[in-house]
Amino acid sequence: MNFHEYQAKQLFADYGIAVPAGRVARSPEEAVDAAKAIGGEAWMVKAQIHAGGRGKAGGVKYSKSFDEVREYAKGMLGTKMETYQSAGVALPVDSVLVTQATDIAQELYLSVMVDRSTQSITFIASADGGVEIEKTAVDNPDAIKTLVVNYVQGLQPYQTRDMGFALGLNAKQVGQLSKIMLGLYKLFNEKDLALVELNPLAILTDGQKNTMEISGKLNRTAERYLEIQKFHGLELSEPERRCIAHICNIGFMSTLEIRELPFEVGLSKFECEGLDKAA
Repeated sequence: MNFHEYQAKQLFADYGIAVPAGRVARSPEEAVDAAKAIGGEAWMVKAQIHAGGRGKAGGVKYSKSFDEVREYAKGMLGTKMETYQSAGVALPVDSVLVTQATDIAQELYLSVMVDRSTQSITFIASADGGVEIEKTAVDNPDAIKTLVVNYVQGLQPYQTRDMGFALGLNAKQVGQLSKIMLGLYKLFNEKDLALVELNPLAILTDGQKNTMEISGKLNRTAERYLEIQKFHGLELSEPERRCIAHICNIGFMSTLEIRELPFEVGLSKFECEGLDKAA
């Protein structure tokens, strides 16, 4: 199950990780109302789809007036968007996120995932974040820093500081990065996530760090799946609905069971609390 950006940002805020002020909108007028509520003189209008690469596909727009907010929201909502990360599929845009526009001094990259090769939670970071991170990984692999977390000891503060200094940050920024990484590690474990990517993790002109763009994915094998499903009415695909129906019946589902799940598993027993919107 994938998160929309606005859903992931709410989780980040719950774990003390800084995110820019923002509101989700499902109509052009709601987008304008969101911009007015946020305040300021400039806003970002961002299409909400389950894929990265929206900026290059025209799904992220900088707006300097309410009219521009309305125009960009109108141009995105109700359309379909294909990015280089959407596997050739054009995804529907049913909502946009209107966020406070900020002055960015530097864009970093930070992600955390389950690395099957090391069977560990692994952080990947780079001082060269932004839309060209894939190109950076190919052309300048030394710019990509990796931290493998010992599953017994967990993430240690000194490791986050080492990562910060390896990225060329100053002492204050290293402290901020440490807080973000420790919060992210706690979130990752408590919510049974499979991948969280921050691109960019922005250093603002005032020296603060801000998680500007976030994507996330849940494991399908955790019982917390049901808890997260309540969160903002996450959308489920038909195969995911059938998986959840099976989980409701037996209480647990392994990866192998998911692969072998018979298609005829019905939704008649889809009665878990909080899943009524998806049924």
